[in-house]
Amino acid sequence: MITSVISIGIIWFSVGVFPVYPSVIATGSMEPMIRPGDVILVKKIVDMEGISNLKVDDVIQFKRDGVLISHRIIEVIYDEEEGIRFKTKGDNNSGPDLELVKPQDIKGTIVYTVPKIGWPTLLIKSDKDILLDDIVY
Repeated sequence: MITSVISIGIIWFSVGVFPVYPSVIATGSMEPMIRPGDVILVKKIVDMEGISNLKVDDVIQFKRDGVLISHRIIEVIYDEEEGIRFKTKGDNNSGPDLELVKPQDIKGTIVYTVPKIGWPTLLIKSDKDILLDDIVY
């Protein structure tokens, strides 16, 4: 019985039933803070109050062209015509992202990082070979 409850809890957590959900990082754009293979815990933002509380230096997860991206807010832009938008940048990228992030694209803020435990997911989902040497231990 306890095993069943724990299993259901893990499944619910993994699919985002709770206000915090896990996500595996696939790229090095946020190194050294977040590395490929790390699992981040993302606190969902579900309303405009949550959006309006975002500030410079918050790390957010947002969706662009069907891909989840986790980058740092480097500027909050208020525009009467388009409302609030965010300029973001990966810590390891040389420049800011070209597109501004709209509120409806934001999934949440990164609240915790669990190093390395996402590698099995990356290995299973990858369409290319990942060498064991590529995994940072």
